[in-house]
Amino acid sequence: MKFQSIESIASQIKHPKFSAEIFFNKMSDKDYLIQDQVSNKFHEEAFHGTVKSFTTTLADVVPDSPIDLKVGDLVTYTNEAGLSWVNHKILGFDTTPSYKRVVYLDFSSYWFAVEIESLTLQEGYVGLNADDMALIEEKYQNSFVPFDVQMIRNKKDAA
Repeated sequence: MKFQSIESIASQIKHPKFSAEIFFNKMSDKDYLIQDQVSNKFHEEAFHGTVKSFTTTLADVVPDSPIDLKVGDLVTYTNEAGLSWVNHKILGFDTTPSYKRVVYLDFSSYWFAVEIESLTLQEGYVGLNADDMALIEEKYQNSFVPFDVQMIRNKKDAA
């Protein structure tokens, strides 16, 4: 498992409204980063239980992509306001992209694809280490399961 510093990913974000100060303040909170990863694991589970129309190959929908992205890659997502979130995993690519929104991520709006240009490819997990990853897995296994994920699990068990 690879890891990357907060400073190194911040230096790669090119959005004109990006605020390094806001980014560093948010990313320096280890508890936030850990809980965010727990949530991301549930979002990934919900994505695979609900989103049916996607491909795992970017070239299927964007043959001339400016970035070589693959399912499983870690990215930093920067929204229109210049706010960035690290450690999001690519889950798939929309087969019918609209408004250049192509990439599905493991975040709270997992069903809503984002633009390729809003992503910065990471070299590893940002702001976390191996001990944190073990804690994330433990918290995921022992935390309250969100309602939408419970429904997906129940449906899968009934099948």
